[in-house]
Amino acid sequence: MAGTTNYNAAGFDRIQYAVSTGGIPTDYASLSADAGAGLTRLYAAQAADVSIPEGSTVQIEGDDGVDAQFQFDVTELEAFALTLGRNNNAFINTIQGTTAIDLQSTWDVLARNPKGRDFTDMFFLLTRRAQKRNGTTGAGYHHVIVSLATGTYLGSAFGTQAAGAFNYNVVANYVDQTWFGNALGSDANEVSGKNFASSFEFVTDCAVSIDIYKSDGAATSYTPNQSYRSGGTVLAWDCGDLALATVPATLAITPSGGDFTFTAPDSGDYIAFIYEVDE
Repeated sequence: MAGTTNYNAAGFDRIQYAVSTGGIPTDYASLSADAGAGLTRLYAAQAADVSIPEGSTVQIEGDDGVDAQFQFDVTELEAFALTLGRNNNAFINTIQGTTAIDLQSTWDVLARNPKGRDFTDMFFLLTRRAQKRNGTTGAGYHHVIVSLATGTYLGSAFGTQAAGAFNYNVVANYVDQTWFGNALGSDANEVSGKNFASSFEFVTDCAVSIDIYKSDGAATSYTPNQSYRSGGTVLAWDCGDLALATVPATLAITPSGGDFTFTAPDSGDYIAFIYEVDE
């Protein structure tokens, strides 16, 4: 069945993150054999304007009017403000390269605005409610993936009898592959028709998450990082060594007791999973 490409959307259901390696959601080179990693959820998501910047327009004037008009590619990086109602020091330490300051095993202190901070490559998956208008009509979820970005913690304003909101700035960069390692482009075995993108979007029946798993060549099952929705959709690819020259191959998955079972790929191959999760 063709996927949904016509839909309405509203709200901000959740945001998930991981460290990004060239647009792949984890530091996959550090995974041990027969091990995987997935996305971590940030709670109390409030706002994230993932609108794409406008391109520039040049007018050719003459004869007291406009003779022609040209539109050019966007010259600004895709960027957005992220607002959360619940703070997460582990996330902040990840994006800026700091560690918690331990106060006698009693309290943890966060270093704010560190000089010489890291700008860690990050992967984000944003999700909101959707109403599908084609394919299988009905309720669904709209997702935007920003697969290579950096984030900055901006703190929170204090106000009399006002709810605290925690603010971030996120700046995206272009990637030349999908999150499952398929090269972008118009050549054979490439996808999208263009060589670079700064984000991706799609619609599913339920909220989803993404895991990357490293095969040992023998194991035939994997327990996903988040709880798989019984009867939900799960897609997987054998991504080889996740090099751009490798074309990800569709991998058949059978969910069983919350695990994913499959025919074991070669040792050292990576599997990318995207799957519907329990609410």
